[in-house]
Amino acid sequence: MRNTDHMRSTRRRVAVAALVLALAPALGSCGGDEAVPSEQVPALGKRLDEVDAAVGSGDYAGARVAVKELVAEAARAQVDGELSDEQAQRIVTAARSVLENLPD
Repeated sequence: MRNTDHMRSTRRRVAVAALVLALAPALGSCGGDEAVPSEQVPALGKRLDEVDAAVGSGDYAGARVAVKELVAEAARAQVDGELSDEQAQRIVTAARSVLENLPD
């Protein structure tokens, strides 16, 4: 049983890592000359920190809320032209993976 818990925990951390990797191009510049909007970087970074902290502490309900807030922030940034469609889609795809790997 203990090994199963460890495997589940590892899967959750891998899912969060995927979210980090999806956000990395959005938080840095993606593809050369694309500027990073200074007001958007803290918002996405803050949401990502909230996801990571919640998963790390076992607060899976809080993690779900934080992931959904991150997706909403990414959608807002996409509508406002601060994220490309591709960047926003990578974030949404990674967020789905995190949500799928969180226990009920």
